[in-house]
Amino acid sequence: MKKFSLFLLFSICFSSSLVHAKIQKDSADWLHYTIQKGDYASKIFEKYHLNNELDIQAFWEINQIKNKQILVLGVSYKLPIKVYPKMAGNIRSTIGISDYNHALRIQNWNLHLEKEGIKTQKMGPGKELWVRKSDLSGNYTQAKESKSELKISDLIDTRLFGKEANNIQILDSSLKGSVFYIISGHGGPDPGTNITLDGHFLCEDEYAYDVSLRLAKELVQKSAKVYMIVQDFSHGIREEKYLKHDRNEKVIGNKEIPLNQIKRLQQRTDAVNQLYQQNKNKYTHHRCIEIHVDSRSKKEQIDVFFYHHGQSSKGKDLSNLMLETFKNKYETYQKGRGYQGEIKTRNLYTIVHAHPTTVYIELGNIQHKKDQQRILIPENREALAKWMAEAVELEKKKNR
Repeated sequence: MKKFSLFLLFSICFSSSLVHAKIQKDSADWLHYTIQKGDYASKIFEKYHLNNELDIQAFWEINQIKNKQILVLGVSYKLPIKVYPKMAGNIRSTIGISDYNHALRIQNWNLHLEKEGIKTQKMGPGKELWVRKSDLSGNYTQAKESKSELKISDLIDTRLFGKEANNIQILDSSLKGSVFYIISGHGGPDPGTNITLDGHFLCEDEYAYDVSLRLAKELVQKSAKVYMIVQDFSHGIREEKYLKHDRNEKVIGNKEIPLNQIKRLQQRTDAVNQLYQQNKNKYTHHRCIEIHVDSRSKKEQIDVFFYHHGQSSKGKDLSNLMLETFKNKYETYQKGRGYQGEIKTRNLYTIVHAHPTTVYIELGNIQHKKDQQRILIPENREALAKWMAEAVELEKKKNR
């Protein structure tokens, strides 16, 4: 699916490394950065120490971004940082403030960025000064460091993200009060469907797990509580095309995964139900999402499709919103291609026995060359997760 991978690579990749910011004549006095491949947008805030709610909110507003987290590869965005090309004496005279501590705060922040090599020109008379929006005159008295009542560690076992755990931040509260139980298919002694491609042994469980972990990241950044039912602490989110197979996966609670299919399905469904019982009175919105990769004839190309319980109206609603979201994304980024995903009811074990509303997702046919690109290319796996997260956010808003 070459077109699928290209549109994601060039238009939907939110993750980014930051090109050193520079002033541009057409951007007034806001600092700019350009999105590149390979990082999360939350790193923007971390890299420039934008840890104030005023600054974070200003970022979305000054760039007129309604759907948070969707940034475009190669495009320059404004940071909520004003650039004064030439200091008029000291900090206070430059920006028109009188409070010494206020100026000291700005000075220390500039010095910190200079020390880290982010700001290449040192402060001083006639030289460049940067000022965060939260530190501009009139905002300082309102500015308080963002101390969210929630931390990522409150929402998920952060060890699952490995080294990337420190780069994941809560960005908004759109899914606060929600709990998600995410099951990635197979794992442990059962690799699921598999193929050998370009000399690599590729297994369903590794790709389902990577998409599931990416989905978990998206959800916790929206303040949702997330349980990864199948867990592998040897991997965070992986950016490789060919994901190496192992048998490190266990079920939450460090439980070995049985080889027997019925016992395996029962074990993970029981884990979901136990957690649901613990949380049903604490949270108002519970959803279970199970993710798989299908295997069919090499000639049969399929789009992402969804299963739900035949008697679950909420399962049907979430499936419909998932399908509509994917359909809209295809129409936007692959106009004219069409989207043939579908929704079916099916009495699969998790769907029947899990207590929370459950949606079962098949990502594509691992045997088909174009479908393979949907799961092999990491940017595509990221997009799949983002679209799912967008759909569950819409579903929660609809059911408020």
